[in-house]
Amino acid sequence: MVGLIVGCGSNKDISQDEPSGAQNPGPDQSGFGNPDHLPLPSDYTDTECVSNKRFFVEQVWTPVLATRCMNCHSSLGQAKQSRLILQDAYQTGFLDRNLETFEEVASYSKDGQPLVLLKPLGEDSHGGGIVLKKDSPEHNALAVMVERLKNPIFCDDVIVESLFKNVELLDSLETLRKARVTLTSTLPTEHEIDRIDLEGPVALASILDDMMTEPEFFVWLKEVYNDFFRTDAYAKGTAAIDLLSDSDFPTRHWFEDCDTAAYPMCNTGNFAEAAKEFTNWSVAQDALELVVHVVRNDKPFTEILTADYMMVNPYSARVYDVHQEVYFNAPLEHREFRPAKVSLGGADSGVPYPHAGVLTSPAWLNRFPTTDTNVNRHRSRMVYSFFLATDVLKLAERSLDQSQITAHNPTMNESACTVCHAVVDPIAGAFQNWNNNGRFRPPDEGWHQDMRPPGFGAEVIPALKASESLQWLGQKLVADRRFVTSVVHTMFEGVMGHSTLQPPSDPKSPDYSASLSTYLQQDEYLKTIEEAFMEDNYNLKTAIREIILSPYFRAKNYNAEQPHGGGAAEVSASTVALNQVGTGRLLTPERLNRRLENVMGYAWLDSETEESALLTTYRLFYGGIDFKKDMIRVNSMSGMMANVAQRMANEVACQAVAYDFTLPPESRTLFPYVEWDYAATEKHGFHVPEMVEFIKTNIVYLHSRLLGETLTTDSDEFARTYSLFMGVMEKGQQLLENELTTVQIPTACHATMDLETGEELPMELQMVNDPDYTIRAWMAVTAYLLSDYRFLFE
Repeated sequence: MVGLIVGCGSNKDISQDEPSGAQNPGPDQSGFGNPDHLPLPSDYTDTECVSNKRFFVEQVWTPVLATRCMNCHSSLGQAKQSRLILQDAYQTGFLDRNLETFEEVASYSKDGQPLVLLKPLGEDSHGGGIVLKKDSPEHNALAVMVERLKNPIFCDDVIVESLFKNVELLDSLETLRKARVTLTSTLPTEHEIDRIDLEGPVALASILDDMMTEPEFFVWLKEVYNDFFRTDAYAKGTAAIDLLSDSDFPTRHWFEDCDTAAYPMCNTGNFAEAAKEFTNWSVAQDALELVVHVVRNDKPFTEILTADYMMVNPYSARVYDVHQEVYFNAPLEHREFRPAKVSLGGADSGVPYPHAGVLTSPAWLNRFPTTDTNVNRHRSRMVYSFFLATDVLKLAERSLDQSQITAHNPTMNESACTVCHAVVDPIAGAFQNWNNNGRFRPPDEGWHQDMRPPGFGAEVIPALKASESLQWLGQKLVADRRFVTSVVHTMFEGVMGHSTLQPPSDPKSPDYSASLSTYLQQDEYLKTIEEAFMEDNYNLKTAIREIILSPYFRAKNYNAEQPHGGGAAEVSASTVALNQVGTGRLLTPERLNRRLENVMGYAWLDSETEESALLTTYRLFYGGIDFKKDMIRVNSMSGMMANVAQRMANEVACQAVAYDFTLPPESRTLFPYVEWDYAATEKHGFHVPEMVEFIKTNIVYLHSRLLGETLTTDSDEFARTYSLFMGVMEKGQQLLENELTTVQIPTACHATMDLETGEELPMELQMVNDPDYTIRAWMAVTAYLLSDYRFLFE
């Protein structure tokens, strides 16, 4: 039997090794037989169930393996030839794999005693010498772990709830509103509110499922994945079309020589220019539309990497010459996408395009290009990042003395290099048939012989599958459990606005134990979501629903007055966990823009271009990205962003308030309970108290609609808003009386045109004058609410 080395040093053969399951000699002979006779290194309660994994993490990995053994027992350490090779915190699933490794080495023994217990004592020629003292808490923990492996303890203990036991959660209606703002940028419907009132919390899951069939949800979903794929970098001009070659797609510029016989739609106005815009955009959307198609049709999400088709609309269908094979309900509707199988060289070529979902999307391949020297390693890295929840760059975050790199072809033969290249290079080879420009060009002389063969992990692509290398890879990726982890983690970040916890990497850090415990509990909780996702045939909606129903999404407030219990370590773990929750997430420019449109009924338009100011002029100023140079979103409010938000609030209030009063009360978004001249004066046959009640009712309504809060007229928040209204109105009336201002509202705030039709409104409906200063008071209130953090955050 091959020898076992548990510490730094020799690779000595142990001829006396006994197979797994050897009989234990008992405590009187060995000193570590029955774990009940050993002092536990942690004060677990008698009634608390502690699973093998939890015990391993808290009592073996943290105080022993990570701090005493990891330096040598890693892929780069002095004991790299031993069986005990530990993975560090940078590798996805490292704790599970380390537990499996420990379980394997714990099965080896000498003279009836486990080697994993002998070696740390400096016995059996341990190269690392004496690491632990016998009967120390650390050595006892190893002994207990060995016994636990023989008699495993399983607990139904997803214990995330213990971290949130003093946290107040959103109720069902509050959760629904937050979910609506997050997923659709809309407000709950009356029907949904009624269902919650009648059915209670049980209705929430069903409502969420229905919500995830709405068009607004798929807009959000595309934005989530676009932040990773960044293919919108090609959405303008002809950037996406230019990625394609004429030899592969001869009709890519079909709109330039618009033949009215072949394309009757060419007779439609200035069609060629519009067709160019829509065609380019649709080519850029392929990968994102595939994600939408899979989710909309409740297909297994694995299909984003295994689909043998691509997504086309009426415009890109002509680029790929499949317009005669694909039926569209509306020949000019650029938002209607359908699946299609494409041929290289045109529909009549008979050369099928080797589809492999996102992996063969021209926009995706070009967004993550390669070079002759990089040889697809960048693409491999992105595959690991997007689809295997692994940042391969962190595998190399170690000090490296380049003068010590002396091997011929270091990426193949130098351990300091192979730690990354053994992982990256096989997948890089799987992209062998796709050139630097993302075109299908199989190499004439095969793949590089000085690199590892194309494959996945240790598995090599069969020779007969060489031309279908990415299709082969896609199947391997979705069969890997890390694919499931990556999907759930991506959705967690999309819903919560921040990534999942990362395991701490420095065991010497004072908060290492608390951070590791919190990471472990979150990881275990997310695994329950992963299981639900897989059990529901990889339906992405299931993962999203479970994240929304989790305490991470629903955490509302922390009751610091209640004792948390458990000592400083537990409080610290709770603090780490609380950093992952809460109702405050800064809206992106795109989501804030949709929230304005859906909640206010009015967008913030640039006065010159009449386009959304948040999506054009102020997009980058408000923390957005352009998917080219600016690719990292700003997720915390800066001074500049606060100024943009204030300007948005003032200008939207200016544009929206007066116009809302031109509509009949039942059609108004903002002011269904008041007229524009309702003031604290006797008008319209109402006495002043009646007029005030209408004003108060509308203020309560505005707080509910814009901020999602239910106020009473005796609350402090209501008092502040009402005081603002009355103060602005009374100050304005004084200015009018002293002729220091005019009755006319600012020109930019005039409501003289129908915003839907662009036609001039009848004179009696136009809002230009404000003799009681009430319109401007309502503008102040509206701007005040729009600049509230509860409107800018979700």
